[in-house]
Amino acid sequence: MSDDHCMDTEQELLEKERSETIAILRRLVKRTRKNLLRQSQERETCLQWKNIELEGQLLKTQYSKLRRGMTELHVIDYSTGNSRTLKLDPKLLPKEQLEAFFSKARKLRKRLTHLDSLCTKLRDLLEEQSEYLSQVEEIGDRESLAIFRKKYELYPAPKKIQQRKVSEKAKPYWSFLSSSGLNIWVGKKAKDNDQVSFSLANGSDWWFHARNCPGSHVVLRLAKKQEPDNEAIHDAALLAAYYSKAKNENHVEIVVTQCKYLRKQRGAAPGQVQLSKHKVLNLSQNKERVRQIQDRKHTSSKE
Repeated sequence: MSDDHCMDTEQELLEKERSETIAILRRLVKRTRKNLLRQSQERETCLQWKNIELEGQLLKTQYSKLRRGMTELHVIDYSTGNSRTLKLDPKLLPKEQLEAFFSKARKLRKRLTHLDSLCTKLRDLLEEQSEYLSQVEEIGDRESLAIFRKKYELYPAPKKIQQRKVSEKAKPYWSFLSSSGLNIWVGKKAKDNDQVSFSLANGSDWWFHARNCPGSHVVLRLAKKQEPDNEAIHDAALLAAYYSKAKNENHVEIVVTQCKYLRKQRGAAPGQVQLSKHKVLNLSQNKERVRQIQDRKHTSSKE
């Protein structure tokens, strides 16, 4: 075989591997851009916290007029002198109505701080990935390209990916990541709920379920003695509401406990449990945040 032919083959392999690497990088860039856009859009929503806090303050000045069952209330905005219409939840008592405004404002403000940091990191990552694309175009030999790919872990997806997907389908739960990176299991069916809560979960894991309503058992996975952060608790509660018959309600009560406080009564229907200790969260639905959690579907085998 001639040297020229070997050189041609080597060059062809280089171009093939370079094309693979570029394709991987472009997918990463696309994914990062999509993630940045999604987080930026949520950030815009969180910027409304000041307006919602103002609405709470305006509602407070008209507290004596509040009655359960009201859907709206007209108030004067003292900052502008104009009339404003505040949308109310008819199911809430006056005190709960007022707290709902301030609670939402606090959550949005806290979330905004997290999103500011996250968006900065994503912009930096996008810049790095774009720079990698420029660098790979300049690599002139396979050895240098191999070093580059190893350094940044730029390899094609393994052929066993389909086998992993089949394994995922066989699991009795869907697996998601909270915004803080904790794993959340959501039972697929009633009989799956029992397996998730009593066979797979640990006693220290946190357990969530829509109160007095059929729905999935949701388990927030934790290490022993680990305390969950508020963001993870909120994410798990949102999933418990969404994967229940109350998914279309604006406000849902969520039962929260640890798996060690669950009991299965003999003869009970699939999914039915008894609790020896629990607390109840009053949750406002947030379908957009649920969609973001669903986008963080967890596929790792180490759960």
